[in-house]
Amino acid sequence: MAHTVNRFLEKIRESFLEINKLINNGKKAFLKAPSRINKYRKEMPGIPLPHKPIITILGTWLNAELFYANDFEEFKNVIDSLTDDATTVEKLKQLVQNNAVKCGLAFIKLHLSELSMNLKNLLDSNSELAWIFL
Repeated sequence: MAHTVNRFLEKIRESFLEINKLINNGKKAFLKAPSRINKYRKEMPGIPLPHKPIITILGTWLNAELFYANDFEEFKNVIDSLTDDATTVEKLKQLVQNNAVKCGLAFIKLHLSELSMNLKNLLDSNSELAWIFL
């Protein structure tokens, strides 16, 4: 069962290549950049920094996709306001303008948010089934 869920989540990740680029570059852009982090926190108060998914941990990539889906417009505004010309920032500026990214995020939010919530509930429980997924 765990293998099936994992393969399904891998297929989702493989199907949305532009969103994967968004997640990877979003992670890099705020990893070690205090000025960008400050700008992000100023413009998006109360919203945590972009997720840093780990492929080997079940559901973290889906959670990252849902993070961007839920806060896409605010994230886009932060990226558009960045003035440095780092490669990562330039890639992000292109990605947030890409309509396929926005549509893909809307699709994921509409069809997969409940899966993410159910996985989280399962992993948070102390049931024997949860240990299969760890």
